[in-house]
Amino acid sequence: MHPRHISINDFTYHLPNEKIAFHPLQQRDQSKLLIYKKGEIKEDIYKNIAGNLPENSLLIFNNTKVIPARILFKKETGGTIEIFCLEPFEEEYTTVMNKKSSAKWKCMIGGASKWKEGNLTKKITVNNEEVILTATLKQKLPDAYVTEFSWQPSHYSFAEVIEQAGDIPLPPYIKRDVEENDKERYQT
Repeated sequence: MHPRHISINDFTYHLPNEKIAFHPLQQRDQSKLLIYKKGEIKEDIYKNIAGNLPENSLLIFNNTKVIPARILFKKETGGTIEIFCLEPFEEEYTTVMNKKSSAKWKCMIGGASKWKEGNLTKKITVNNEEVILTATLKQKLPDAYVTEFSWQPSHYSFAEVIEQAGDIPLPPYIKRDVEENDKERYQT
């Protein structure tokens, strides 16, 4: 089928809440593994993944971590603006995470229509010191926004700031609040 004939409705289906794992298993290697082989679908568990791979397979281990990239700011009017950091804007990830005083990110913004102008601020604590984090909307892109974050005092890295300011971004189908242990348990 040609891509222009594909509809989002082709991917719409009912997913009952009882089929969603709202928390990872205590023993992560006991998680379900879906296997498609020669037109057949079967289930196993991740502990047995090696026995399900063809001979001479290459297995890539992804040891990246999910960062607490979802930052909630309260407006003076009481409304909430959610900023979800997608990727650094025009710089390498490592460079931005080590920056001090300010950093620009490509972001999704929940409640963007309520954030017409001005800065958003949030008080956080880093190493027992109060830090004021400020978000400034810099530009609208076709698929996101560029947001500049700045903080005072400025001697902390962006990695230290976002660790305290943000939450782990759970997928939208997981309808629960973020819990403290998600920072460890949500990693793959």
